[in-house]
Amino acid sequence: MSLGRKSLIPILFLVVAFAGTWAPVWAQNKYAYVANWTDNTVSGYLRDATTGALTQITGSPWATGSAPAGVAVDQTGTCVFVANFLSNNVSAYKITASTGVLTPATGSPFSTGTAPIAVAVDFFNQLVYVANAFDGSGSLGSISAFQNNSPTCALTAVAGSPFRDPATPTPSTPSSVVVDRSGSFVYVTNEFSNNVSGFKINLTPGASFGALTAVGPPIAAGTWPISVVAVPTSGVNFIYVSNDGSNNVSGYSFDGTTGVLTAVPGSPLSLTNSTSPGLATIAPGTRQLYVPNFDSNNVSGINIFTTCTPPWPPSPCTPTGAMAEVTGSPWRTGSGPTSVAVDPSGKFAYVTSMLSNDVWGYNINGSTGAVTQSGAPYTAGQFAISVFFTP
Repeated sequence: MSLGRKSLIPILFLVVAFAGTWAPVWAQNKYAYVANWTDNTVSGYLRDATTGALTQITGSPWATGSAPAGVAVDQTGTCVFVANFLSNNVSAYKITASTGVLTPATGSPFSTGTAPIAVAVDFFNQLVYVANAFDGSGSLGSISAFQNNSPTCALTAVAGSPFRDPATPTPSTPSSVVVDRSGSFVYVTNEFSNNVSGFKINLTPGASFGALTAVGPPIAAGTWPISVVAVPTSGVNFIYVSNDGSNNVSGYSFDGTTGVLTAVPGSPLSLTNSTSPGLATIAPGTRQLYVPNFDSNNVSGINIFTTCTPPWPPSPCTPTGAMAEVTGSPWRTGSGPTSVAVDPSGKFAYVTSMLSNDVWGYNINGSTGAVTQSGAPYTAGQFAISVFFTP
């Protein structure tokens, strides 16, 4: 049993579902924000664009609700959202562009369903979705949907929220949520029913803008799927899911019209010397997927074949979304790694280590995707669980 999500389930449900992603920070200044579960805070850091070094922002950390489990930043670098697992709400903050300091949005925090564990923002900054782990009878779980006032970061619940996949068996226990790059679909990992639900977003203006409708029956994943990420490029329709219990990663393509999922060739991919994978992220350029592994104290790198750019199959070709581990993977982290994020330049990766209460930084080899540790770890709060960069 993992000391992370699995051993905490009876009490807290497992706090390693990061926004992402339980992942996934991006203006002139680039900032990173980390949710600290035990401290009930969110820490902020300034990233040096040349070295990747992190410096804690003056005034950091800032108070959140109880047990912050997931953090996300909108694509303008204006708003930060934190899902608070034990207080059943989401905290919203406005970022001061020149300093990275966070100021609570008017009306924050905003009520969600029971046990919100992950949060995602659509690419157009109009919608925010929160995965509620235990909402509903029989631990059905649900997805809270909000319209986002991007200038102020205030949230308004979408009419009909929260939403559920009627075809998901109980218990389902949503653990992660993501919006595809087109802003058309939402995908949710259901940890205890071992599958992934897809939803189509209502884009008709009005009170129901952002409402969700299931696109079909859930598709099978591995055991305890805990994190879902989408390729952040228009027209490249792939998502990837890390499976905490089966130590592998599932990959899917989705139909750009219907949102229906299909497993990619070779899925799932077993991870080498890695156990209890957590919140994953996809690097800019969509060539690599990085996954932290809680029980083995390392991070895996995976090449994802989502483009036809060398060194993968020469043009013309149809991307398959297939996966292959990066040579040298996995790499050592701190104790109990929970989430990983890559900065917008694609040069640096950062991993939160929940049991050592720090953030590890790495340089990324732009040719191979391999990583090397860069300096000493950065101090975070107690049980640092989720990290996200501003664009």
